[in-house]
Amino acid sequence: MNYEIIQESSGSDNEPVESENGKVPAIEYIKNIPRPEDQLALTLVFKGEKPAAMLDGNVFTFGVIKMLGLPFSLNNETKPGALPILVAKNQETLDVLLQIEKNEDGVTHDRELGKVLGYPDTSIEAFSNGQTLRFEDVPAYVHESGILEFVTFAFSREHWKEELEILKNQIKSAGELVPELLEKVDWNKLEKGEQNH
Repeated sequence: MNYEIIQESSGSDNEPVESENGKVPAIEYIKNIPRPEDQLALTLVFKGEKPAAMLDGNVFTFGVIKMLGLPFSLNNETKPGALPILVAKNQETLDVLLQIEKNEDGVTHDRELGKVLGYPDTSIEAFSNGQTLRFEDVPAYVHESGILEFVTFAFSREHWKEELEILKNQIKSAGELVPELLEKVDWNKLEKGEQNH
């Protein structure tokens, strides 16, 4: 894919934005981004807990990124309204991500990309070696909890429970800034399922 830096940073850094309800911190708009996995990834990048993310963005997502003042790049080969967006915690990380995207060379590319996107090492290794767990093989209680809506990486066959813990911790951390993310997971169902599994 061919990415181009459209704007390095808007410089707003979560400054309150005027809305019909008065001034609202830009971070408040994350809860309205259509895909939960993009909500989580963007919140973690903003907090500096995830180096970068690839978002299946749209015009609204693009606007939120600009309000947050994060460096980003758009894939300039797509149609307006469906803009895959690369976003990073800083310009240096975005530059690394753009360089990786220019050099697509199989397994090395996948490993480097997984690292800069902040995926668990076990997930990166499993993906590189074809040892991922199919989502349909994840226990029913995990599906029923709603947590899989947040997944951006493949679970490994060997370490999926540890990777699930990482995902749970990411959601809880992001929930400190965007509490609505916590409400999308049935934590009781997840806990009961883990006790019985």
